[in-house]
Amino acid sequence: MPRYQYEVFSQNSKEIRLLSLLPGTFDADVKIVLRNNSFSTSSPPSYEALSYVWGTSQNPVNIGIGSGNDSLSVTQSLAIALPHLRYTDREKVLWIDAICIDQSNVQERGQQVEIMGDIYKFAERVVVWLGDEANDSDHAMQLLSDLGSKKCWRSRR
Repeated sequence: MPRYQYEVFSQNSKEIRLLSLLPGTFDADVKIVLRNNSFSTSSPPSYEALSYVWGTSQNPVNIGIGSGNDSLSVTQSLAIALPHLRYTDREKVLWIDAICIDQSNVQERGQQVEIMGDIYKFAERVVVWLGDEANDSDHAMQLLSDLGSKKCWRSRR
């Protein structure tokens, strides 16, 4: 598969790259579309941001981009997360640093890191991916869910 070539950002505008995670069943190959978008804190685009553990770069996984045969290598951790995040019936628009920033372009990485706080701040939602269930982690997640559903008031003394 040919390696994906990122579209360069415009010179004089503040832009971010968003990905559309195309719909599919859990077991189907992951396909995405990348688009450059203007980014303004007064009128941000609609997207969710993903926070996750990058993991090791060993044994990368290729994901398909666009309608052609282009691909992009991602970490195992991200490759595992994407099927869990996608819808079966519609696109999901996300900002994921490892994909939405051209990691081979040092200048772009620097520019995007400068606005990363705003990228997360103005996302409609920040999704956290901790990885697949392991070592009874389902018990910890249930405890967090239970605690989150209770109102706890602490007096100020």
